[in-house]
Amino acid sequence: MTDIIQRYESGVFCARIFDTNTNVLLTKEEIDSITYTVFKLSTKSLMSSSVTRTAVNGHTDITVDKTTTLLEEAINDNYWSLDETGYNFIHIPDTRENAMFSDTGNYEVVYTINLVSGNPIILTFSVTVS
Repeated sequence: MTDIIQRYESGVFCARIFDTNTNVLLTKEEIDSITYTVFKLSTKSLMSSSVTRTAVNGHTDITVDKTTTLLEEAINDNYWSLDETGYNFIHIPDTRENAMFSDTGNYEVVYTINLVSGNPIILTFSVTVS
């Protein structure tokens, strides 16, 4: 998912998280913890294809409250335009003390959803800041 955001704005990050075996939305009880980290992306030169990820101060390995982030049912509102089903994960990071996107460029917002049982789910949002 890619979004374009202005400098010093926050973002609204939405996803639909479900069990790929059953197509049933994940519940809060199935999740142990959620964290996120924001990375500023940069290349070494115009000719280089390698990308360096630098964690953004104040937005590194931040714990997210699963009780307010994971919804019981998928909803479809102004935050969602991918399909008619909607999302069941929504997070608006707190940027009152530390800006997420203080420079123009490309960023990744990476959520790690640790399950009670099984491998973690990694959500990556690509963000372009202008």
